[in-house]
Amino acid sequence: MPHLNSIFIQPFFLFKSPVSSLVFVISSLLCINAEAYEFNGVASIGWDLWGGDVVATGTGVDCANPDVRANSGVVISAGGVLINGAFETQATVGYKYASPSGEDGSIVWDSIPLELLQFYRTGNLRMGLGIAYHANSKLIADVPGSPFSKYYNNALGGIVQLGWAPATKAYSIDLRYTAIEYQQKDAVNIANTNGNVLGIYTSYYF
Repeated sequence: MPHLNSIFIQPFFLFKSPVSSLVFVISSLLCINAEAYEFNGVASIGWDLWGGDVVATGTGVDCANPDVRANSGVVISAGGVLINGAFETQATVGYKYASPSGEDGSIVWDSIPLELLQFYRTGNLRMGLGIAYHANSKLIADVPGSPFSKYYNNALGGIVQLGWAPATKAYSIDLRYTAIEYQQKDAVNIANTNGNVLGIYTSYYF
């Protein structure tokens, strides 16, 4: 049987303090089925190797493969994972970087990817779908005689991911496909840049 204090005192307290009311509601929601949920941190590194439009060729850059492709390169990220049985909700923020460089100059593509994915785990298989939001994407070329820069609007895309993640281990190895397009800022009659890429990722959970 509920205690009288919980019937009369709490509602009066909540009514008298809106801030406390909000804190109480949030904490109450977090307590619902709290034992069914687990929260872990995650850190990952990936390499998007295949796909994406060529956005620059490294004329004057002394390296074996001077082309830069949109949304290619190495990405590092960190965030958290909320686990509920076979379902895992993962949110991360990262930094992506690609740059062929040499003695004669450099070309840099970089962006800040924010990602939200929903995974389903069955045995050692981990399948996920999600969204990617790429902020501050840009291309900067510092080469003799033809330096240039291109800046892109923030872009929204989709992610499909398939990984091997042993249930008794704290890591996963994943194959990921990202579908996204970039629109160059202040550009008129210029087609969007295709940033669809396929890459390999590995993540560690803690």
